[in-house]
Amino acid sequence: MKKLFLIVMACALSFTALTGCGAGDVGGPGYQSSSQAAENQSQAAETSSQANLDPDDYEANLDGLCKYFEDKGFVNKESKKDMYADVIGAKAGYKYEATINGGNYIIELYEFDTENLDSHGSSTVSAVKAEGHYTMLDNQINAMLSDNGKYMMSYGDVSEDEANKQRKEEIVKAFNEFH
Repeated sequence: MKKLFLIVMACALSFTALTGCGAGDVGGPGYQSSSQAAENQSQAAETSSQANLDPDDYEANLDGLCKYFEDKGFVNKESKKDMYADVIGAKAGYKYEATINGGNYIIELYEFDTENLDSHGSSTVSAVKAEGHYTMLDNQINAMLSDNGKYMMSYGDVSEDEANKQRKEEIVKAFNEFH
């Protein structure tokens, strides 16, 4: 029964991860209304003013990391969804979906109990350390670990837009700076 539950949860997690990736700029160049474009510009300006946030001012846990990303404007707390983190051996995990310049991106953040990893957690952490991804139902999920191995981030963005590339660099830098 437990195996069936884990298989169902793994399928649900995989389905959620794969469907969120989208097919790129779904609506094309004219997809955003002018109010959405103005909102994105406003968010970009706000993010610039929040660039000096100190990660050490946040709790050293997943909730602190999420709050740090929310305050930096990388994610919107309204899109935050619980993930079945135990399927990959993490103690907790959240998924955020966001849009920049009409392109969708997804950030998944997980926290591992590095002192008490189960077999799923150990294999996930080992795979990400060695290869930069882990496998879920025959799908490779790109991910990165924090220096202390406590946090894992999966970032998905199919857009080749320069603004999206720059946003990814900012997000990766902030993730690496978090304790």
